[in-house]
Amino acid sequence: MERGLAQGEQAAERAELGAALQSRATELAQRWRRLLFQGDVQQASERTALLQDVAEPLLFEAGRQLASGGSGATGPWSRCTGLLRLSPARGAPGLDEEFAALQDVVEAFAAALDAPLAARRRLRTYLEAARLLSRAELARKLDPLAPRPAAPFGGVVVELYERALWH
Repeated sequence: MERGLAQGEQAAERAELGAALQSRATELAQRWRRLLFQGDVQQASERTALLQDVAEPLLFEAGRQLASGGSGATGPWSRCTGLLRLSPARGAPGLDEEFAALQDVVEAFAAALDAPLAARRRLRTYLEAARLLSRAELARKLDPLAPRPAAPFGGVVVELYERALWH
Protein backbone atom coordinates (compact mmCIF):
# COMPACT_ATOMS: atom_id res chain seq x y z
CA MET A 1 0.00 0.00 0.00
CA GLU A 2 2.81 2.44 0.90
CA ARG A 3 4.56 1.76 -2.38
CA GLY A 4 1.38 2.60 -4.28
CA LEU A 5 1.06 5.89 -2.41
CA ALA A 6 4.69 6.77 -3.11
CA GLN A 7 4.24 6.02 -6.81
CA GLY A 8 1.07 8.12 -6.83
CA GLU A 9 2.93 11.00 -5.21
CA GLN A 10 5.75 10.70 -7.75
CA ALA A 11 3.23 10.74 -10.60
CA ALA A 12 1.57 13.83 -9.14
CA GLU A 13 4.93 15.58 -8.77
CA ARG A 14 5.89 14.70 -12.36
CA ALA A 15 2.52 15.95 -13.55
CA GLU A 16 3.02 19.21 -11.64
CA LEU A 17 6.46 19.80 -13.16
CA GLY A 18 5.17 18.81 -16.60
CA ALA A 19 2.24 21.23 -16.40
CA ALA A 20 4.57 24.03 -15.25
CA LEU A 21 6.94 23.30 -18.13
CA GLN A 22 4.09 23.38 -20.63
CA SER A 23 2.69 26.66 -19.34
CA ARG A 24 6.09 28.37 -19.23
CA ALA A 25 7.74 26.91 -22.34
CA THR A 26 7.80 30.29 -24.09
CA GLU A 27 9.43 32.02 -21.13
CA LEU A 28 11.99 29.24 -20.74
CA ALA A 29 12.85 29.35 -24.45
CA GLN A 30 13.47 33.09 -24.07
CA ARG A 31 15.73 32.45 -21.08
CA TRP A 32 17.61 29.84 -23.12
CA ARG A 33 18.15 32.29 -25.94
CA ARG A 34 19.48 34.96 -23.54
CA LEU A 35 21.81 32.40 -21.98
CA LEU A 36 22.99 31.17 -25.36
CA PHE A 37 23.81 34.67 -26.56
CA GLN A 38 24.90 35.80 -23.09
CA GLY A 39 22.59 38.79 -23.19
CA ASP A 40 24.21 40.27 -26.33
CA VAL A 41 21.20 41.72 -28.18
CA GLN A 42 23.18 42.56 -31.32
CA GLN A 43 24.68 39.08 -31.52
CA ALA A 44 21.25 37.54 -30.93
CA SER A 45 19.81 39.53 -33.82
CA GLU A 46 22.67 38.58 -36.17
CA ARG A 47 22.97 34.89 -35.35
CA THR A 48 20.49 32.12 -35.81
CA ALA A 49 20.40 29.44 -33.16
CA LEU A 50 20.12 25.91 -34.47
CA LEU A 51 17.35 25.17 -31.97
CA GLN A 52 15.76 28.60 -32.28
CA ASP A 53 12.40 27.27 -33.45
CA VAL A 54 12.71 23.95 -31.61
CA ALA A 55 13.37 24.95 -27.99
CA GLU A 56 9.85 26.07 -27.12
CA PRO A 57 7.91 23.19 -28.73
CA LEU A 58 10.43 20.69 -27.35
CA LEU A 59 9.98 22.02 -23.82
CA PHE A 60 6.21 21.93 -24.25
CA GLU A 61 6.28 18.33 -25.49
CA ALA A 62 8.69 17.27 -22.73
CA GLY A 63 6.27 18.82 -20.23
CA ARG A 64 3.35 17.04 -21.82
CA GLN A 65 5.17 13.71 -21.73
CA LEU A 66 6.18 14.26 -18.12
CA ALA A 67 2.64 15.26 -17.10
CA SER A 68 1.09 12.25 -18.82
CA GLY A 69 3.53 9.82 -17.22
CA GLY A 70 4.91 8.67 -20.55
CA SER A 71 8.23 6.93 -20.34
CA GLY A 72 9.43 6.86 -23.94
CA ALA A 73 12.50 9.09 -24.07
CA THR A 74 12.09 9.90 -27.77
CA GLY A 75 8.41 10.90 -27.60
CA PRO A 76 8.91 14.64 -27.10
CA TRP A 77 11.39 14.80 -30.03
CA SER A 78 9.09 12.91 -32.38
CA ARG A 79 6.09 15.10 -31.49
CA CYS A 80 8.08 18.33 -31.51
CA THR A 81 7.19 20.76 -34.27
CA GLY A 82 9.37 23.56 -35.48
CA LEU A 83 12.34 24.06 -37.72
CA LEU A 84 15.56 22.26 -36.82
CA ARG A 85 18.56 23.92 -38.38
CA LEU A 86 21.61 21.77 -39.03
CA SER A 87 24.92 23.41 -39.76
CA PRO A 88 27.92 21.55 -41.15
CA ALA A 89 30.03 24.56 -40.09
CA ARG A 90 28.93 24.31 -36.43
CA GLY A 91 28.52 20.54 -36.51
CA ALA A 92 27.67 18.40 -33.50
CA PRO A 93 29.49 20.76 -31.08
CA GLY A 94 27.05 23.52 -32.05
CA LEU A 95 24.09 21.30 -31.26
CA ASP A 96 25.73 20.15 -28.02
CA GLU A 97 26.32 23.76 -26.93
CA GLU A 98 22.71 24.72 -27.52
CA PHE A 99 21.30 21.64 -25.81
CA ALA A 100 23.62 22.22 -22.82
CA ALA A 101 22.26 25.75 -22.45
CA LEU A 102 18.69 24.43 -22.73
CA GLN A 103 19.45 21.80 -20.11
CA ASP A 104 20.85 24.47 -17.78
CA VAL A 105 17.67 26.53 -18.09
CA VAL A 106 15.45 23.50 -17.47
CA GLU A 107 17.52 22.37 -14.48
CA ALA A 108 17.31 25.83 -12.89
CA PHE A 109 13.56 25.90 -13.52
CA ALA A 110 13.04 22.46 -11.97
CA ALA A 111 15.22 23.38 -9.00
CA ALA A 112 13.25 26.60 -8.42
CA LEU A 113 10.08 24.51 -8.31
CA ASP A 114 11.78 22.08 -5.94
CA ALA A 115 10.90 19.27 -8.34
CA PRO A 116 11.80 15.77 -7.15
CA LEU A 117 14.97 14.14 -8.41
CA ALA A 118 13.09 11.39 -10.27
CA ALA A 119 11.13 13.95 -12.32
CA ARG A 120 14.31 15.90 -13.07
CA ARG A 121 16.06 12.73 -14.22
CA ARG A 122 13.21 11.87 -16.56
CA LEU A 123 13.25 15.39 -17.99
CA ARG A 124 17.02 15.16 -18.46
CA THR A 125 16.48 11.87 -20.32
CA TYR A 126 14.05 13.53 -22.74
CA LEU A 127 16.48 16.35 -23.52
CA GLU A 128 19.45 14.00 -23.85
CA ALA A 129 17.49 11.83 -26.27
CA ALA A 130 16.64 14.93 -28.31
CA ARG A 131 20.32 15.95 -28.36
CA LEU A 132 21.44 12.54 -29.57
CA LEU A 133 18.68 12.35 -32.17
CA SER A 134 19.56 15.82 -33.49
CA ARG A 135 23.16 14.66 -33.85
CA ALA A 136 21.91 11.61 -35.78
CA GLU A 137 19.92 13.93 -38.07
CA LEU A 138 23.11 15.93 -38.69
CA ALA A 139 25.14 12.80 -39.39
CA ARG A 140 22.50 11.68 -41.88
CA LYS A 141 22.53 15.08 -43.61
CA LEU A 142 26.32 14.97 -43.92
CA ASP A 143 26.40 11.33 -45.03
CA PRO A 144 23.30 9.81 -46.66
CA LEU A 145 24.69 6.35 -45.85
CA ALA A 146 24.73 7.07 -42.12
CA PRO A 147 22.04 5.24 -40.12
CA ARG A 148 18.68 6.91 -39.84
CA PRO A 149 17.88 8.43 -36.44
CA ALA A 150 16.10 5.97 -34.12
CA ALA A 151 13.18 8.40 -33.93
CA PRO A 152 12.43 11.09 -36.51
CA PHE A 153 12.14 14.76 -35.66
CA GLY A 154 8.49 15.82 -35.74
CA GLY A 155 9.14 19.11 -37.49
CA VAL A 156 11.11 20.24 -40.52
CA VAL A 157 14.87 19.78 -40.85
CA VAL A 158 16.93 22.19 -42.94
CA GLU A 159 20.63 22.50 -43.59
CA LEU A 160 22.21 25.92 -43.13
CA TYR A 161 24.94 27.08 -45.43
CA GLU A 162 27.04 29.54 -43.49
CA ARG A 163 30.57 30.62 -42.92
CA ALA A 164 32.45 28.95 -40.10
CA LEU A 165 32.73 32.27 -38.23
CA TRP A 166 29.99 31.53 -35.74
CA HIS A 167 32.09 31.55 -32.59
